[in-house]
Amino acid sequence: MTGTSYIQLAALADEAAARHKAKPKRTTKTNGHDAIDFGNPVATAQAFVLTRHTNDGHRSLHYWQGEFHAWTGTHYEAVPNADVREWLYQLGKITSRVPVKKTMVDNVLDALRAVANLSHRAVPSAPAWINRKAGDPAPRSVIPMTSCSRARTSP
Repeated sequence: MTGTSYIQLAALADEAAARHKAKPKRTTKTNGHDAIDFGNPVATAQAFVLTRHTNDGHRSLHYWQGEFHAWTGTHYEAVPNADVREWLYQLGKITSRVPVKKTMVDNVLDALRAVANLSHRAVPSAPAWINRKAGDPAPRSVIPMTSCSRARTSP
């Protein structure tokens, strides 16, 4: 998939998300928020992605090569599992009608990996936007940056 653009990658991610299309189960209000049933991990994971990690109709949280990646507005950033667990505990605290326990969060985290998964077949391990040619640097040695025109060269 060399030469694949970000828009094509986002479309692939949306297609994968469409395969997990069950509607999140929402019930009555809790603390002013729709209550989410943490006993249904897939629906909870879907609600989490839909309410907190969707921008302009595109999913902005992906699970790829064993780690989560979240869109910051300018780039994707790896998110440690501990941070994702914290997000889920916070979600449970404000939306669950029952106390959220570790096993519930474990189950939702596992479901979130499936809901946000980008298959290694759809997105290869090398950056998909690089058309490698002889003499190009190894993809893992390239550091993506914003435009260099903003960089200051002197104080």
